[in-house]
Amino acid sequence: MIACGKDGHRAGRTIQDGVESVENGTGIYAVKAEPRALTLREEFRIDLEDEAVAATGLTDIENLDADSRGRIFIYRRYATSGNTVFEFDSRGRFERSFCPIGQGPGEVQNPRFMRLNGKEEIPVVSMGSRKVLLFDAEGTVLRTADLPALFFPLPHGFVPLANGDYLVTHIRVDPRTLDMLKISVGLFGPDFNEWRELRAYPIPEETDLKTIFTDFPVVAASRTSIFLTSMASSREIEVYDLAGRLIRRILADYPAVDIPRGFREEFLGPLPPDHPYRRNLAFPKTFPPFLALYADDRERLYVVGHGKNPAAGANTCDIFSPSGDRIMRTSLGYQTLELGPPLRDIVIKNGRLYCVREKPSGFPEVLVFSLHWTMD
Repeated sequence: MIACGKDGHRAGRTIQDGVESVENGTGIYAVKAEPRALTLREEFRIDLEDEAVAATGLTDIENLDADSRGRIFIYRRYATSGNTVFEFDSRGRFERSFCPIGQGPGEVQNPRFMRLNGKEEIPVVSMGSRKVLLFDAEGTVLRTADLPALFFPLPHGFVPLANGDYLVTHIRVDPRTLDMLKISVGLFGPDFNEWRELRAYPIPEETDLKTIFTDFPVVAASRTSIFLTSMASSREIEVYDLAGRLIRRILADYPAVDIPRGFREEFLGPLPPDHPYRRNLAFPKTFPPFLALYADDRERLYVVGHGKNPAAGANTCDIFSPSGDRIMRTSLGYQTLELGPPLRDIVIKNGRLYCVREKPSGFPEVLVFSLHWTMD
């Protein structure tokens, strides 16, 4: 699987009020010291349909991550008993599982998972007990932290940052009525108290919603930067430093992707005949450009859209350099992504790409590729 950039000058740049705007237009640029082609070579798979993997108790996958030693941590979806974190070595061999469901010490209720933090600890949110448990790779609980009252994080809403803080997407409510007011993206300290709100997006009433594509935040983080846009944005991605300062806007145009016939009927089908969405919702002719953002350990940004690469069986993905230049358009070999449940992460570190793909049988599997960059 090969992806290539094109010859060209760097994207245009302007600075206003200390914030850099990088205007890519439709261009894909050849940037000095940045790669121009990428080849993925599959190394191995962890197949949940395999009897040996099934015997570990891993029945479904919520998300995954890998540490600097290449160890793979898979988080079990829909667990009501047993362990929820499954550790495999750098070759995909099972080592251990831990973080059980329960109400005792070291146990979690209604768990939510996130990536490893900057110390390569494994944070697991126990929504039932309103705590965060931090494990080491041996499955030992290192410490715990309490969640604040009236704190309602979204699934996959926690992003650990390299400085020990957290980027959290959550719902703000009226403390008197508990009515939902807005979706907020904020910075939280290690004690899970919020110290800065980066962006807030209103939650419209069902009767007021006019379009299917709303301002729902799409986020990612690298070791030095936070990337933020929304599903309703047409071309802009904001870049913040870990102190919450806006430092850059990445602007680019993306190929239009037509909404397929039958999409409206499929979306509205489960709703009752008198639902306000049937009267009020507008369905545009094309999708907005942003479906998911990911960052790698070299500070590159991966922007996944709704376009499909039939040959690869995956969504198209634009890759941006650390300075905001689009250097490549490719697809990365993972499953086709769609609107709906929270998307599993694509992990790009250690010279590898880790992802989850659904098999035709319905069982998920983890695919591990090595990355081979061509610099000229």
